[in-house]
Amino acid sequence: MKRISLALALGLACAAALPAVAAPRLADSIKVIRAVGPEGLGNAQASAAWKDISSAKASDLPAILAGMDGANELALNWLRAAVDSVAARELAAGRKLPVSALEKFVNDTKHSSRARYLAYDLIRRVDTAKMIEKLNEILKWEYAGLVQYTQFSFLVQDVWREVFSKFFRENGEEALDHAHLVGDKIVALGGVPTVERGEVKQSTDLKEMLEYSLEVESLQVKLYTEALELCED
Repeated sequence: MKRISLALALGLACAAALPAVAAPRLADSIKVIRAVGPEGLGNAQASAAWKDISSAKASDLPAILAGMDGANELALNWLRAAVDSVAARELAAGRKLPVSALEKFVNDTKHSSRARYLAYDLIRRVDTAKMIEKLNEILKWEYAGLVQYTQFSFLVQDVWREVFSKFFRENGEEALDHAHLVGDKIVALGGVPTVERGEVKQSTDLKEMLEYSLEVESLQVKLYTEALELCED
């Protein structure tokens, strides 16, 4: 995961508190950034313009990216940081990025290769966020399976205890193994594993225990299948 500077981190926090910038003002701010020159020329104005651009809405991302077309290296750095600021703020707030507009931007060869690559990277971040969300849903139900199977292993009685106590306990251990794998993957993708768990059903009746276990297993198969489909998209 990319590291961001303290200055950019502070900019993200400040931008989150600012109202969205109006379209004409956004265009003017982009012009100010594009006018930045060497040896600090225009830096003071660019700093103020960057704050305006960083407070833009997600739907403004294509316009900011278009501002990178033909820009000098200094301006590119300012605009790239603004794009990262807007995207990070919107994703952190659980809001969507304009994927269709970004895809159109990527496919438009009239735009600069750097801007198109950055647009592609934004799309990739959205896909990663979706995968993290799905894996956390899976993790919730692996936690639930662990607790449910473990309790069933304690509660099963009579002639079935010798067989099914071990069966439930082993399934609980398998759920924990799965939780470790899923949690590690979430962290590898830059996410944070959830501490929530799905509903745990309780019973002392073996038939109900098996029915509840099948419900959890069926749901987990569905969630893993959906995660696989996200990988294939």
